[in-house]
Amino acid sequence: MGKPQQSDRVAWLISEIMPHERDIRFYLGRQPRYACEIDDFVQDAYLRMYAVPDFRKIRSGRAYFFVVVKNIIRECARKSKVADRYILELDGCVLERVEDNRPSQEHLLLWRHEWQRLERAMDDMPERCREVFIQRRVLGTSQRETAELLNISENVVEKEAARGLQMIAHAAPDETVAAL
Repeated sequence: MGKPQQSDRVAWLISEIMPHERDIRFYLGRQPRYACEIDDFVQDAYLRMYAVPDFRKIRSGRAYFFVVVKNIIRECARKSKVADRYILELDGCVLERVEDNRPSQEHLLLWRHEWQRLERAMDDMPERCREVFIQRRVLGTSQRETAELLNISENVVEKEAARGLQMIAHAAPDETVAAL
């Protein structure tokens, strides 16, 4: 089958994913706390789905779209709890200040280097192991959702995820594995 071309990815997004955008927007719109972030969630979901290495194996574009959006929502909820927010009162004006949690340039460089090491290690994994590892550890999909997406049992997902992590541990320094 060969390595997918960029045009294959775009065609896949157009035919298998985009028809479900209205349903995703309706789902998000029913939850008022996400109303102002719907466009951001949808855009982020498209970017993540475009980056999926083996998109041809996704059996249901609609189900996958919902899984990706739900994972984005979970991540946002986690980040909002972690963010250090407080209110300053100055001359009767209330200003909300959110601490800047962005990583430094040095950390970004280290992260990129480690990500490249991780990608090389994932390239060496057997195909099913790599697919499971990406779903579970990179995209944050639950064990049940991964099993449904890849049409395998949860037991296989658990074993392949552990196998993938073990392969990464042998290929990468301790710091990379600890971050996973």
